[in-house]
Amino acid sequence: AIRYFIVFHSVLVSQNVCGTVLRKLEKITTLEGWTVMKILLKGIRAFWTGLNKVNRVIGFLFLLGIIYCIGGQIFSRMLFGKVWAWAEEVAEVFLIGTIVLFNGYAEQTDEHIRLEAMFSVFPKMKSPMLQIGRIITIIMCAVIVYTEIGFIPTVINSRTKVAHIPLALIHSMILLGFVYYAIDLMINCYKHWKHIPLGHPQEIDSGENIFDEETEKGDDR
Repeated sequence: AIRYFIVFHSVLVSQNVCGTVLRKLEKITTLEGWTVMKILLKGIRAFWTGLNKVNRVIGFLFLLGIIYCIGGQIFSRMLFGKVWAWAEEVAEVFLIGTIVLFNGYAEQTDEHIRLEAMFSVFPKMKSPMLQIGRIITIIMCAVIVYTEIGFIPTVINSRTKVAHIPLALIHSMILLGFVYYAIDLMINCYKHWKHIPLGHPQEIDSGENIFDEETEKGDDR
């Protein structure tokens, strides 16, 4: 009986010790896991903010490229009687790049063109209509991305007639641009759902409010 009592007591003690250790390990693991998550979210935020700035600079350079190509073509014809055969194709590529990059910027700042008259007729439906519009646009972006993924391999060896720009490069730019646009749409869907103001002049960079909110939750915890 004494032997069984000693064994039983040892089991109880070991269970208590194991339980205490497991609780401490769970607490440490949770804290470390949240610290890693905070660092990860801050890293994503920094990357996305930097990417937005780079995209704006590239989009502005594309815009300058369009002005240079079209303006140079006009002055070259008028003053020297020479034609820049490559100018139109290069300007078209710059135009495509400008559109796909500034699509995301317009979404970040909530400045896309809308039928505001619909909101005045149905004011209570403004919020759901905006969300439905974003969801439909995300689906459209997914269709375009899927189409481009299948189309790019078919033009891998093709080039434009005059400037000899690879068509795969142009379609890759479209693909990446719509992925970027879709991410901005999803971020704004989240902001709208959480009632975070869109297009704040000091927080234009997509994702900034999301990552700030997650970080604040971690600090409260």
